[in-house]
Amino acid sequence: MFTPPSFMKQKSKALMINLAKPLAEADDMGELDITSILRSDIDGDISIQDQETIKDALKKGIDLRQYSKQVEDELNTLDKETISDYFLERDEFLELYNHVEVVDGVLASLEKMLNDYYNELKSVGSEMSSLQERSMTMNYKLNNRKLTKEKLYEFIDVITISPEFSNKLLRDNINEEYISCLSKLDTKITLFDDYKKISPTICTSNEPQLSKLTVASIQKIQKFLRDTLSNFKKLSDRRHTQNQLAKMSYLFQFLFKYSTYIASEVINTYVENSDKYFTTYYKNYSNSLLKMQEDAPTKADLIGIGTNKLKTLFGGSNSAKEKERDRSTVSNNLLNSSATANSKRGVDMLSNEVLEAPVIEPPASASFFETNFSPTSSSNLPTIKYPFEQIYRSLVFFLMDITISETKFVSEFFLGGEDMIQSIFIKPINLLIETTETYLTNNYDIVNIILMIGMLYKYRKYMVEKDIGVLNNMFDKLLSMSMARFSKVLEMIMESIRSLSMKDLKPINHLQPHYLMRRYADYLVALYSVQPFIPTESQQFVSRCAGLLRDSLEQLLARMGDEIAEKDKSSGSNKSPPLTGKVRDQVVKKTPNQTILTANNYGLILQAMAEHGAPEEDTSVQQIQAAMARTIQRYVEDQLAELKYFTPMFAFTNEWAPLVESNVKISLDQNPSFNGQVVESILSSFKANWESVCANVKANSAKYFEHCPLARAISFDVLLEILYTNYRQMIIIVNKHFPTLQQSPHYKPIQIVTDMRSMNSNLTLDDIPLV
Repeated sequence: MFTPPSFMKQKSKALMINLAKPLAEADDMGELDITSILRSDIDGDISIQDQETIKDALKKGIDLRQYSKQVEDELNTLDKETISDYFLERDEFLELYNHVEVVDGVLASLEKMLNDYYNELKSVGSEMSSLQERSMTMNYKLNNRKLTKEKLYEFIDVITISPEFSNKLLRDNINEEYISCLSKLDTKITLFDDYKKISPTICTSNEPQLSKLTVASIQKIQKFLRDTLSNFKKLSDRRHTQNQLAKMSYLFQFLFKYSTYIASEVINTYVENSDKYFTTYYKNYSNSLLKMQEDAPTKADLIGIGTNKLKTLFGGSNSAKEKERDRSTVSNNLLNSSATANSKRGVDMLSNEVLEAPVIEPPASASFFETNFSPTSSSNLPTIKYPFEQIYRSLVFFLMDITISETKFVSEFFLGGEDMIQSIFIKPINLLIETTETYLTNNYDIVNIILMIGMLYKYRKYMVEKDIGVLNNMFDKLLSMSMARFSKVLEMIMESIRSLSMKDLKPINHLQPHYLMRRYADYLVALYSVQPFIPTESQQFVSRCAGLLRDSLEQLLARMGDEIAEKDKSSGSNKSPPLTGKVRDQVVKKTPNQTILTANNYGLILQAMAEHGAPEEDTSVQQIQAAMARTIQRYVEDQLAELKYFTPMFAFTNEWAPLVESNVKISLDQNPSFNGQVVESILSSFKANWESVCANVKANSAKYFEHCPLARAISFDVLLEILYTNYRQMIIIVNKHFPTLQQSPHYKPIQIVTDMRSMNSNLTLDDIPLV
């Protein structure tokens, strides 16, 4: 029997309505697609399988009305058949019903039990809330009682003064325990006025005792501070005591709070005593150090003329033998000994290690560190001598040290500022300014002045980093005086150089630097050592001064060179050391002494600046380097100019090398001097003699520049470069115009260039192109 699909029950009416349309209307629709009809109406309610069943029924031509009635009858039949099934299962349904009734009764009983439990919980919650409220009330009462008790105890403690408490304040020594009692007294005094409003009768009866105890404490603190802060002999004792008092700063706070008059009196007494102490102390220290100073250079020492004593520029003792030496001997010793010892010492003076080192301690320091110090007699004068810049460093740094220490104590104990420190150190500051002014007035040592400027700038920066400005005005005055004196002495130096006569400069030896150039080198090194520590505007000033001094010295050097040339011309001979070696007859015997003199002096200056890191970008340094390069170039050219076997090569390359390198066409027929025979002769001569020439010129340079290693090194480098350049030009000419000479035994470019490089591995010589 055919079983209708499930969707038939739900959509049968809708389907019948759609199918009941007039036949004419169905005809007008053209070809009827039942699939589209089903999809448009019941597409969302039937499955794909049901759609296929309907399609099959329609294709078979089944009448849907008949089919629908058949389905309905079958459903009714099935419904009736199920009734008998229900009757067969009635006992099971009855049993199930009874079970449901029993379960319902159990659930009702459980519900009643839970409701009873819930009601009991509500009752317990109410009781807990009540207990909580009672607990909070009791807690409030307890806290109020505690607070009342504390207030009462505090009140009793404030208004009552026990004998033990009074005895501690009146009789005990001032220490940490005493300060604790003093703090308690401060609390009593602070709260006493408030409690007078609460219990005026009780407070009034105890007020006299509290006032008496306060006055007694103030007097005790005043006496303690007066005795403690005025009983100093040694500086170390003073600092130790101040470190202890700094922990008791509450003493002065109590004093200032309850007696500003007494506190002001204590401050004034401390300032007065400290002023006397440090003034006497610093004056004695300054006098003792100044007696240890080396003899200062005089005006005659500006150029070292007119006196048998030539002062070193950075200090050092002069023995009797040194005073008897003539200028020539002194000049030789300056050069043969440590040529830059003075400059190095000056640069080291500005290092942090030296500037922050302990100050110079005078002899018999145990008796010196007393305020009643008396100057030593002339028979007991110290024998150790120091240059002034070392003494001056100690004077300035010592003043800075005691200023820093006092500033720290005053700020911690007195809560004071720079006004107190200024009052304490006004006299020591003025004393240092007067000492500086006195020294600068008679100081003609420009390097010493430069070092003073450098250390003052660094010390001012040091104090700024410490956030202490009490010495700012002092540093400004000292720097102003030092810069003014520097300008004046520099002008005097340049004027003295301009006014020098050749007689004053003698002896002039072209084989060694003049001692004035030694001084100039020291000046430059000192200037550049100061430059990093000074402001930009002052740096420009220093560079300008270095340029002015350089111009004066260059003019002086030119005058000395003219004197050398005039002397050689008048004598008709040359004082240079004789040349040695196989080719001495070919080398010029009269080496231009002017060039040698200039090279020796420029070399000394550059050596000193290089050893102490002078900035290469500086204009003065660059100009001296350029002048040195020109001088050495001229010296080497003079050495090579008279070599008969090199003269043809130099003339040939000067004439033809520019044309060959410019690719200018050269006609051999029209230029008979441009031929292979001449070129081969030049190559032969160069190959045979270039090494011996290098050796002899190097030996001669060692004699001419005995005191200037830099000039020796540069001259040899320039010699190799000149020989390499001319030989390279010859090889290029051979390769382009005389290629047949490449087979000549004298054509050895690779070997010769390799040998040149081996003579100086630091010199860069490019390979010569062979094609």
